[in-house]
Amino acid sequence: MPVKSALKARIREAHPAITLARQEGLYIGIASHALALFNARGSSFTQTLTEYAATFPSIELKFTLPSLPSESVLRSVTEHTQLHFLWHFKALDLSLDEHHALPFFARPEWLAVVTALLEQAPERCTVILSLDRSIEYSEVLAATLEELAETMQPLCLAFEFEHGSWKKSEKLFAAVHVPILELDAPRLPGLIRPIRSTHKRIAILRLVGRNAKTWLKHQDEERFLYDYTNEEITVLTRRILALKDLSDNVFVTCASYPAASAHACAQRIAEAFVRQRIAETSLSA
Repeated sequence: MPVKSALKARIREAHPAITLARQEGLYIGIASHALALFNARGSSFTQTLTEYAATFPSIELKFTLPSLPSESVLRSVTEHTQLHFLWHFKALDLSLDEHHALPFFARPEWLAVVTALLEQAPERCTVILSLDRSIEYSEVLAATLEELAETMQPLCLAFEFEHGSWKKSEKLFAAVHVPILELDAPRLPGLIRPIRSTHKRIAILRLVGRNAKTWLKHQDEERFLYDYTNEEITVLTRRILALKDLSDNVFVTCASYPAASAHACAQRIAEAFVRQRIAETSLSA
């Protein structure tokens, strides 16, 4: 069988996103709000994830602190060994106590979540702490976040910043090898420009759309209402390739609204990469 035909046959055996994860360490998935597209009436969370895992290799599950995942959701890590889980925790406030500590992360309920992930599959779990756009940079807070990342090892803790002042932290987190999530967002005054990933093992890119008109709204359904154009998808694939040159594993989460938009974005990016690989194979054959 010709090389090109053999490659096409392998691609048909699995969804393009699954193929890319297995062969290249490129994990393309969607955020949890779009899981409803895989949820048949009466399906449990486990059944929904089983359906989802046939299409995408990673899933981002989002919680706004102090809300935390239930025991049944945490158990899904061991029940779905083919999935990589991005545990996304949004912090609306990160007030330090008199000891320059973050009290929430010393609570038993938070420590129980970390312990559960460590006991199950730390190599398939990445924790993302996302700071609300109202949280500004300070040297003390940055140092405290660095310490938090150290205490959670071997779990990988990545940070996401929105406020523009956090650009100052780029060298600090690069020096201690803490991943910073890159956010594809509209270019607006006061918002952080992407901090380029320098982490050798992992890079994370979240695609939430570029809707400048609704970005300052409070609800994600309004902020992230967007459909990426074909031209934007092409530019994003080049950006993802640049991340792959720097990191062994790249996670791309499509998190725009509505759910169908996130799903379509993930499919289009995966298919664009597979088309590119087929073209490269044809040229080298």
